[in-house]
Amino acid sequence: MRSPIKLIDVPKEELFDLYITQNKNMDQIAALYSCSAPLVKHYLKKFGISKNGYITTSKEELTELYINQKKTAEEIGNQLGCSTSTINTYLKKHGIKRRRVITATKEELEEWYINQKKSMPEIARMLGFSFTTIQRHIVKLGIPVRSGSEATAVWSKKYLSTHTPKPCSPEHRRKLSEHWLARYKIKPMSEETKEKMRQDRLRRRSDLGGMPLFNPKGCIKIAELGKQLGFNFQHAENGGEFQVIGYSVDGYDKDANVVIEYDEPPHYASGSLIDKDKVRQKKIMEKLGCRFFRFEEGHGILSEYQLVDGELVASEVTITLAPTASPL
Repeated sequence: MRSPIKLIDVPKEELFDLYITQNKNMDQIAALYSCSAPLVKHYLKKFGISKNGYITTSKEELTELYINQKKTAEEIGNQLGCSTSTINTYLKKHGIKRRRVITATKEELEEWYINQKKSMPEIARMLGFSFTTIQRHIVKLGIPVRSGSEATAVWSKKYLSTHTPKPCSPEHRRKLSEHWLARYKIKPMSEETKEKMRQDRLRRRSDLGGMPLFNPKGCIKIAELGKQLGFNFQHAENGGEFQVIGYSVDGYDKDANVVIEYDEPPHYASGSLIDKDKVRQKKIMEKLGCRFFRFEEGHGILSEYQLVDGELVASEVTITLAPTASPL
């Protein structure tokens, strides 16, 4: 059984003075009467006492906030814990002249918004108006408004100019993935489903008459490597790229069961093959049981990979080749 509510004997005038005039919060009043804050809330509601409609801020303080600091009525209301309409009422009561006309010219707004790439909220804060007021004025003057994607691009450029985001580690990405999967109760896709999706993507591309992007200089180098190693690689310009479990490989000799990949710089991070390519390579090697070579563009290094206890182990192949510059 619930305990009975502890009643307090407090006059309405005293509670009004504490809550409105002295601006004490419910917890502070509850401490004075040795009761709970919900009980204070109950009496405030019973007496019809609400801070909405009352503020104790003086005319000088309002003038400082509204005129000198150029805060909007909404911002002042949030700061003082009351509504915008209450602030507007007190501005009128104290004879503080409202800002209703934007004195900034079209040329000034174009300079800030178009040339300096300031956002509407930034301009609003600068001039002491609300975002919607600035937005309406910019549209009224016929100044082109940035689309959502353009605004995001501008914001990203500004943010990255002052912040250096830390790269997301594979472990952190894994934890994020597990978090969202658990939160929304999403069933992780099986490897079979992922393979079907990759194959379907390649099929749709083929039906539309397209083909995977490829590096023409890479095809030349693959053909050159094939001659030196004694392989006849099928590649984008020699029969099209070979497809396996939804992946397209740069070069493949079916008779010798040998795969070769031509890697541009983005395939490496801090001198190591990126995790995405490692996972892809393991799947291909496990499926085909093939030999696997990778040629690193720029350094002219050719390496052969082996799967040892499920891990990729590379050994450099002793063929001297001139480094190839990336066409990108």
